[in-house]
Amino acid sequence: MLKYAIQYKDQLAEKFIEFITSEKSYWWNVGNFIEFENILCENTWDKLQMISVSNDEVVGYIECGLDRCSNNAYHFSMINFTGKINPVFSKDMISFINKVLIELNFRKIRFSVVVGNPAEKIYDKFISRYGGRVVGFFKEDAILIDGVSHDVKHYEIMRTEYKGKILNG
Repeated sequence: MLKYAIQYKDQLAEKFIEFITSEKSYWWNVGNFIEFENILCENTWDKLQMISVSNDEVVGYIECGLDRCSNNAYHFSMINFTGKINPVFSKDMISFINKVLIELNFRKIRFSVVVGNPAEKIYDKFISRYGGRVVGFFKEDAILIDGVSHDVKHYEIMRTEYKGKILNG
């Protein structure tokens, strides 16, 4: 079930710190530092932060920045804390996108992935299914925690295409 992150802030903080200090965060943590403070925003004006909950346990985290001037959502990002395919998390990820594009009426969601991340294949399938597209690549745009440079692939999902895909099955 999708809930606001602030509702489970203590459990989320524990899960997030456990994740960010483990090897599982290699592809997620772009940069050579870890920020522990300010995990949660106090409002939803600039950022939407939600969690996936199963049996009262936080199983995932989903966020995006909100640019209300351009009506775009950006830096769509997610963490599946279970480390395996999780139907609750997958359903909540779609619910999150519905919230942003349909309920909140943002024009598009932009996101990226470090090339080579195992999630890249999932993102490619996802955009194909839901009307998104690959916008392009930036060469050696991300340096991961080990100091290695990687290319970054950029995506976008437009509300109009997304609505067409979900309405037409």
